[in-house]
This record gives sequence, C-alpha cells and structure tokens, in this order.
Amino acid sequence: MTRIQIHVINAITVILFSFITAQVINQCVKFFIKPADFKNYIHTRYKPTYTPLKSFNEYQSMLDSNFFKVASVDSSGAAAISSEINELIVLGTISGPPSIARALIKKQSESYAQIYKIGMDVYGFKLIKIDNAKVYLKKGDKVEIIDMFAKEKSPGTIPAQQSMQQSSPNRIVKSISKAEVQQKVFNNLDNALNGVRAGPYRVGGKIEGFKLFSVAPFNILYSMGARSGDIVKRINGQPIDSTEKLMKMWETLKSDSRFVIELERSGQMITYDLNISD
Repeated sequence: MTRIQIHVINAITVILFSFITAQVINQCVKFFIKPADFKNYIHTRYKPTYTPLKSFNEYQSMLDSNFFKVASVDSSGAAAISSEINELIVLGTISGPPSIARALIKKQSESYAQIYKIGMDVYGFKLIKIDNAKVYLKKGDKVEIIDMFAKEKSPGTIPAQQSMQQSSPNRIVKSISKAEVQQKVFNNLDNALNGVRAGPYRVGGKIEGFKLFSVAPFNILYSMGARSGDIVKRINGQPIDSTEKLMKMWETLKSDSRFVIELERSGQMITYDLNISD
C-alpha cells in the first residue's frame, strides 16, 4: 500500500471519529438540558397571579368590629362638658391680681353660690382667669368661658332702704347700721359680690382708682349709693393707687365708723359721706 493511501485512510478515520464524537456530545446536551422545560419554568416563575377584588360588603364585618378604630375625641364627653358649663352662673366678679381677684359662681341645681379665686377647683374645672365680666375655666386641654351677662338672673330682692340725705349736688350723706354691714357684707360675702363686677381702673398703666363696671340693683352696694360705671378715687383722703391699699381699706371697714368716699361718675366727682352707726 502506498504512502498516499495510508494518509487518506488516516484522514477519513479522524473525520469519522470527530463526527461521531460531536453527535454523542450533542445528544448528551439535548438529554440533560431541555429548552422546552426551561422556557416553561421561566414563564411559570414570572407569571403574575390574579386575585379577584373583594366587594366592600366582605370587609364590612371587619370595620364594624372596631379593630381598626382610631382613638378620637369622645363627642359624648364634649357634650357632657358643655352641659356642666351650662349649669354654672357667674353672679359677680372682682378683677385684678390673683391676690384679690374673685368670682361668685353658682350652680343652677344648688341654692347657694360660692366665692372662688384663681387656681381653685370649680365643680371639676380649674379657675385660671377672672375678667371684668367673664371667668375662664379649664378642664383637660379645653378652656371654657362663662360670661356674666350670657344668662338671665332673677333680680332678687332689693335690700331695705337706708336713710339718705343729699346736702349738695356733689355730696351725699348716708347712714347705715353696723349690724347691717356685718350681716350683709362680712357675714355673707356671697351676697356682697352678687351682681357686682369691679376691678382696678388704670390710666397709662397706673392704677388710679377702682372701677365698678356693674352694680346690680339688688346688691347692697347699690342701696348704699354705688352705681355701674363709678370709679372710686379716694377713701378717707387716701388715693386708691394699688390693690394692696384697697385691701387694707377693706379691713378698716370692720372697725371704722365713718368713711368719706370720693368717686367719679359720668365725668363728675361725687363725695359719699358714709356713717356707720351702732
């Protein structure tokens, strides 16, 4: 056999071996890796799942159970507070610094009123401020305002008339018994404050008197000659320029038998000569 024939046979053998090897490898790949299954796997993995929406009625039972209820202000509680405030009536006020500011407050269901000062408890409310005609009561985070003139009050009984004589248009001489002052003022401060609104009278930031913003006809001060709008300037010659001085003069009312009160009424000065007899 010639050399050329040997080379041709070797070449054909290599080609056949390579072809057979390639076929074997190709079949192995097809057997272990299935493109169809891989494609189905991809589509199955990323295929979105459709969930039908439920109707509102299906959730109604959950809502009715209050499981998701958020805490809120209790409307019944607010109504209760308003009801409590509506039961309170302001009969009189004295405005000024906390040391002298007072309010006469009565509950409609009770037959008597009480005097309160700033910071005191008023039927579950805290008294935080007293104005000329209003009181401010706080309960929790809510502040309620009671106006003295927001509700009608019975006029009551006008105190008995005391002897009064006017010696001149701007000077009034008046007499009152010490027993009556003791009974109607010192023994019953509620009665003395009932229907009265008063407070310091300021000019340019300075106290220049004590103003009676309102004096009801049934109050003892009215029977003694005081009127709404009066500005008390001096008592026994002493100017009313501080609340402390006014408090000291109030204390002297228990022992002194005569008071000369100078006040301004409608722009005119009037002098009251008040004699307290035994």
